[in-house]
Amino acid sequence: MSRVATRLLRRPGTAAMAGLLVAVVLLAVLAPVLPLPHYARLDAARGGTGPAPAWRAADDSLAALRRDAPAAAALRERVFGDRELAGALGTDALGRDVLARVAWGGRVSLMVGLIASLVSVVIGVSWGLIAGFAGGRVDQLMMRAVDVLFSVPLLFVVILIVAVLRERALQLAAIGVTRLVVLYLVIGAVSWLTMARIVRGQVLSLREREFVGAARALGAGPARIVTRHILPNLWGTVIVYLTLTVPRVILLEAFLSFLGLGVEPPGVSWGILAAEGLEQLTAISVAWWLVVFPGAALAVTLLALNALGDALRDALDPRLLA
Repeated sequence: MSRVATRLLRRPGTAAMAGLLVAVVLLAVLAPVLPLPHYARLDAARGGTGPAPAWRAADDSLAALRRDAPAAAALRERVFGDRELAGALGTDALGRDVLARVAWGGRVSLMVGLIASLVSVVIGVSWGLIAGFAGGRVDQLMMRAVDVLFSVPLLFVVILIVAVLRERALQLAAIGVTRLVVLYLVIGAVSWLTMARIVRGQVLSLREREFVGAARALGAGPARIVTRHILPNLWGTVIVYLTLTVPRVILLEAFLSFLGLGVEPPGVSWGILAAEGLEQLTAISVAWWLVVFPGAALAVTLLALNALGDALRDALDPRLLA
């Protein structure tokens, strides 16, 4: 493991990308305790102002935070008191703070990316593992299903499913299924096809290896062979592909939110912020900060995740670890 970490850190630019990603993640995770205005607070007097940091009283924001997250509000008051940093990245036409909205939007975008990617990994690994280990007719039927799904424009399928479930919002809410949960499941359920193919190819190779044959000779059953001998040899591939899946899922969530099919206001995500920023770009008023800062947060996150995924793939390559 130490050799993997050494190889990972020695790759040019990896440390910088990791630092950028950590900064974005910390901004999102710590958003409730940072001295920022509430992301939905309106302030018409300061609407449409550009970046101009100013400390001000935080009564309204602290009241909203005490209602939504009492523990975070208590920690924030203990560390920063009753003051907040407003207008650091400007405000939108309604006076809502852009930095606060970018930070809280990051919580949603990163959470959707992580959970939906985990859903896709679970489905893809299970499908590819069963197909590759079973072989024969089962393998052919399962991979034929994957080929058929690959021929379908999945983006339109996601849009259709989200639009249909949007009409059933009340029924879903009655059983505790929120809009975000639907988004997690739908995006994850259509992002597993490549993972299934990768895992199936690895399993086809691993099941012919000597250590699997030795396990069979010692009387190990299929379940033991899969869990003790095949799965441990797949984790490197799965982890690397997970780091490359998260950016694609985040981008898909941003696109759906941009179209109005993802997170709904007053909720925020980077896609919603970009869409709202574009709406406020006019020939009379060019509020560039409304597009640049959400777009920069999304771009930095995608760049860092892709770079770290490439570095991790090389670091875990067994041919290079010898």
